[in-house]
Amino acid sequence: MSQRFQMFLDNSHGVAIHLHILIKLNFHGAAKEITSILKPYIRSLRSLDVYDPGSSYWINDLVQLCIESGTSSSLKTYKLQSYAQPVVVPGSLFSGLVNLSLSSITGTGDVSQTELAETLSGAPNLRMLQLSKIYLYSPEGNGPVKAIHLPCLRILQLYDIHGPAKDFVPSLHPGGLELDVRLGFLATHVTHRWSSASLLARSNVISLTFHVNPCARDFGLEEVISCTPRLRSLILVAQGGVKYRVSRIGQLGMFLRAEGSNTSRLPHLLSLCFIGHPVYSDDIDWLKYIVNVTKVRLIGFLSCKFAEVRQVAELCTTMPMSFEEWLEAHVDRVVIDEVPMYQVTDGTAAVVEQFRRV
Repeated sequence: MSQRFQMFLDNSHGVAIHLHILIKLNFHGAAKEITSILKPYIRSLRSLDVYDPGSSYWINDLVQLCIESGTSSSLKTYKLQSYAQPVVVPGSLFSGLVNLSLSSITGTGDVSQTELAETLSGAPNLRMLQLSKIYLYSPEGNGPVKAIHLPCLRILQLYDIHGPAKDFVPSLHPGGLELDVRLGFLATHVTHRWSSASLLARSNVISLTFHVNPCARDFGLEEVISCTPRLRSLILVAQGGVKYRVSRIGQLGMFLRAEGSNTSRLPHLLSLCFIGHPVYSDDIDWLKYIVNVTKVRLIGFLSCKFAEVRQVAELCTTMPMSFEEWLEAHVDRVVIDEVPMYQVTDGTAAVVEQFRRV
């Protein structure tokens, strides 16, 4: 592999290099060799996408190589999925970052909120920030994080962030651009969920993907909706899929209903998608209500199951014909499809993107 990599670089003639690396558990010797081979061409590196189930030492070496060569500001994309502790944060010298994605595969990867804040504060052109399953901590002796201004941010994903650093999420200040937000928090991580309310309230959120915890009685949608009055797209993902047989569609209908009127609390809503939800007969009544009181023109049911009553042993994949006909008469388009849940979480599900582009 090293010879092929060397040959590719020798023939690159200075064009931008976009490096995607999938590391096997016993492959770190080769990974360090890649760093050595890449050294003469480091000025051309524009994106780094690494899936690393083992040690992160060589990633530190690669980051340090960028800094020493004076090319850290040239890197536009830094994406790391890691088993390792800690998760390697690039640092404030990577001022050219446009896309930053940090993910801990096991949910135990440590990230210093101080290092992360410095990286973000030094990247004024950042358009996409994805943080997934990371353990945020505040180094001893460090004070609270100052406001982090992200004037160019367009996509923000915060999924299962946990740890004692409670003031990181409230410190994020996106600009006035239209923002696509993707949120998901386990029941044990609700403090970070609550702290997202102020972030949403001061942002121009027009698309929201919300991962619903089936085991939580208060899953937080009402507080989120109250902070996003300009929402045009809403995607509700049932964590764990239909196996929990917990439907939140009725609760959504009640939340959308404005107090004392027949109008919606989301008057601009155009697109609505449910992923991994069981849909029962009483949910269908609520769905009709939601369509009637909103401007929804596109509605989707991805990996959803249907049943007449909640006690049935089996859920079926076929939507009742009468309801499908009703939807087709009241909205512009109905999408019924399957989608792998991991693609929903990591943002690679193409079928989901159509609901955000309204």
